Amino acid sequence: MKRCIVLISLVSITISKDIILSKYPCYKPTSQHMNYRNARIVGGYDAKRENTLYMGVLTRSGGNVFCGSSVISEKFLIVAAHCLCNSQNKIMMPNQMRVYVGINKISEINANENNELNKALEVFVEKIIIHPNYKCGKKTDTDIALLQLKRAIIFNENIRPVCLEGDDNDMSSHAVVSGFGLTNENFEIAIKPEILQSAIVELWSNEECQTSYANINKSFVISNRQICAGGRNGHSDSCYSDSGGPLIDSISGNLIGIVSNGIGCGRKGLPGVYVRVSKYKQWIQQHVLL
Repeated sequence: MKRCIVLISLVSITISKDIILSKYPCYKPTSQHMNYRNARIVGGYDAKRENTLYMGVLTRSGGNVFCGSSVISEKFLIVAAHCLCNSQNKIMMPNQMRVYVGINKISEINANENNELNKALEVFVEKIIIHPNYKCGKKTDTDIALLQLKRAIIFNENIRPVCLEGDDNDMSSHAVVSGFGLTNENFEIAIKPEILQSAIVELWSNEECQTSYANINKSFVISNRQICAGGRNGHSDSCYSDSGGPLIDSISGNLIGIVSNGIGCGRKGLPGVYVRVSKYKQWIQQHVLL
């Protein structure tokens, strides 16, 4: 699928501590997000397109989604660095994946171009930018990367960038996580959904998160560059193939986290671990605003 694309210059503006990296207005949530307090990605609800306009996916041949991502400007997507490591723990080449934005259903990837339901836009990666302190095969708090596109995205009613959170103190108590990942950690009963899944998850303090993992003798170190989120009793969580996807503040609509790691999916007392985006705002701006 091909669409006309033009280059647009980037600007960085901070309004009410939102970090805006595009001239196009950022996505902002509707009240509908707040109606799903008991929903979950692991057994979650179907996301509405208008609530996830920033969503991007990384796929292999056949449209197999292996990671999520977020559109942050006309020419950049943000993702977890581990999504870009191959089986030899080396960074993959841009031509080893296909990237789509404005996607709500898997079928949109392979839909005929004349099909009016075909709303996913394929974008082409020019450069992969991994955080300099990240190493493939290691679980670290530097699990963050940027995908620089060959051509700028023309935003429309199906695709909008997301603002970045500029101040942790402004975050609410809940967030929205979205992805096409498995609906259960048990591969025998899990499915990969056709429609994008979203869930409301509760944000945990780092101290609570660290204690929770320590209680089961797990040596996770939760740094101030990470966020933990999930249901107190399990159930609400991201899962396999959700990696790299967005954690969105349920009130501001800002990107606060990137799905990074954890143990299992939706286990009681074991929230998912996310990269804390605000701690990397200078690194992000350094590359996006070149």
